[in-house]
Amino acid sequence: MKKASLHFFLVIGSCVFFQHPAPAQKKTDSLKKALTAVRSDSIRARLSNEISKQLWQSGDYDEAFRYASDALRFSIAGQRIKEELYALNNLGTIYRHRAQNDSALELFTRMFNKAEKENDREVMAMGYGNIGLVYMDISDYPHALEQLLKALSIAEELGDKRRISIQYGNIGLLYKYQFDYDKALDYYSKALRLAREVDDQTSIARLYGSIGIVLSEKSKLKSISPPRHDSLLMAAMKYHLDALQLKTKAGNKNGIAITLSYIAGVYLDLGDLERSLDYYQRALDLGKQMGIPSFMGNCIGNIGNVKMKLKRYRESEADLLEALRLGRQTNNMDAVMDWNSDLGQLYAAMGNYGKAILFFRKSVSLRDSIYNAENTRKTVQTQMKYEYEKKLVSEKAEQEKKDELSAAEDRKRQIILWSVVAGLVLVMISSAFIYRGYLEKRKTNIEISKQKQLIEEKQKEILDSIHYARKIQRSLLPSEKFIAKKWPGPDRI
Repeated sequence: MKKASLHFFLVIGSCVFFQHPAPAQKKTDSLKKALTAVRSDSIRARLSNEISKQLWQSGDYDEAFRYASDALRFSIAGQRIKEELYALNNLGTIYRHRAQNDSALELFTRMFNKAEKENDREVMAMGYGNIGLVYMDISDYPHALEQLLKALSIAEELGDKRRISIQYGNIGLLYKYQFDYDKALDYYSKALRLAREVDDQTSIARLYGSIGIVLSEKSKLKSISPPRHDSLLMAAMKYHLDALQLKTKAGNKNGIAITLSYIAGVYLDLGDLERSLDYYQRALDLGKQMGIPSFMGNCIGNIGNVKMKLKRYRESEADLLEALRLGRQTNNMDAVMDWNSDLGQLYAAMGNYGKAILFFRKSVSLRDSIYNAENTRKTVQTQMKYEYEKKLVSEKAEQEKKDELSAAEDRKRQIILWSVVAGLVLVMISSAFIYRGYLEKRKTNIEISKQKQLIEEKQKEILDSIHYARKIQRSLLPSEKFIAKKWPGPDRI
């Protein structure tokens, strides 16, 4: 019943795959048309970079390389540092997808050094992340994690949710390669949450596929019960179909090929070998169109495994040997380890035990060199160092915040203190002026009082003199009665 449900989902997925147009192609054509109409080197650099990015995302690496090279030339001529950095990133990414890791590392390092000189933190984060992916491709996980955590730290510093999401996803991939599925799912979930917040459809599609493949891998653990096994595969298929729909809508040929291979893997786990073989072949056909040796090797090796289960041993042997050759060519040690192990199983099934033992030993030797205790210890140490440094940064920021608050309080107290002192000084000065005015007024009043008293005394002396003179006058002159008696008036004659 569950297989029937899965088949129903896949029919829907196939319809989506064949019916949707390719808007990415329309966008690329529009950019190419715009490029022919401009003469400015800086604008041509920007358009060429965007065209290159569209092309390598759709798997057309040859043309993408040509436009990235043009972008580099235009950016140098127009002295556009930012576009020069993007051109180097495009070129490095194309080399990485072609599994030319040395060239990719050289270009990413060149980009990072130039960005560091310009103090371009955004491009520095991009450089750390891409260098980390190259180290991951060659199974150098401690160095890969160190670079990815540096990229994550800068993205967090910038508050760039999209880049934080990308680095969470890359770290999740690293833990998936080390079979730490729970930690991988934890980082993928963090990445998906942020990608949804910023509506980054490309990252959402990629993370759907990443979560789906981890769920498929987890279903193979011995501790997983049969019901849980089927449940995990159902969940994985749902994520792959959602990813296929988004990648088809975007015209992402590379993403479509990878998702088809994931769907084939789910069919393989379910035991539907013919359907698995069909989807691996579809994925391989797209891989050949894009010319990706590492992806082609994975598809061919998986096809060889399916044919081994179908007991088509000679075909399986040819496919697995070709996958082994491509793994060595691309320096993909994980793949080389897996194909050696699968060849050991094949030769054991064919009864050629000498060859079987030889290939098993090669696989074990590679496994020990890739996943030895020292590498695991270094990976854990790198993670712990990052967490510790992150904690220190957080504590430092918290302490700086407290210090700022304390300094603000001190400034506030000082302002209040000086305000009080200034107020007191003003009061004292005002009091001094008032007191001085009081003293001057008092002095004036005293002077006035003295003068008034003096005037009053003079006035008294004058009045006393007048009164004294009147007395003398009265004493010397006869009185009116006496005069009247001696000299009567006319009315009396």
